[in-house]
Amino acid sequence: PTEVPPLPPPPPPRSRLHFTMKFGKSAPKPTGPPAGLAVLDIWSVPGTNATIQLVRGDLTDLKPEEEVDVLVVSAFPSDYSPVPSTLIGALHRRGVSVHRLAQEKDQDLVNMLACWLSRPLTSSERSMPGIEFERVLCFEPRKRNRSTELVGDIFRCLVACAMTYPSIKRVALPLVAFGWQGI
Repeated sequence: PTEVPPLPPPPPPRSRLHFTMKFGKSAPKPTGPPAGLAVLDIWSVPGTNATIQLVRGDLTDLKPEEEVDVLVVSAFPSDYSPVPSTLIGALHRRGVSVHRLAQEKDQDLVNMLACWLSRPLTSSERSMPGIEFERVLCFEPRKRNRSTELVGDIFRCLVACAMTYPSIKRVALPLVAFGWQGI
């Protein structure tokens, strides 16, 4: 029998794990770890030139070369309170109000997929160092089903949004719906 290697040590308490996804023909192949995000693993998507990266770092402190098109956040339904220990709180401290973005949704798929896509961030909202994303996709599940079913809505929503906006190629997705939401 093959011995399974031991798991790496857990990240330091203040670190956060995130997936970044790149898809489409224009997505460049990874050339090494970005300056601010530590790449823990990379998976190729069979039959495409897309990759999925597991990274550790602060999604509100990205370097320009780590820019993504969409940052996914999760919230309780219609509650965008900037709780200090959450991604929404960290965005608020950097001048990006998810509450304000929710008032100006570009695509509202909450009733079908528990997600909405923001309008593009203004130059003022993107002026703070570390804010290297164009839009926010907010996941706000209304019911507490199995987490795999709920999180699948994020990917279905991303597909719908990418069909409308083909420029969406890079997505940063933190581990969602298991902190305060407890799903």
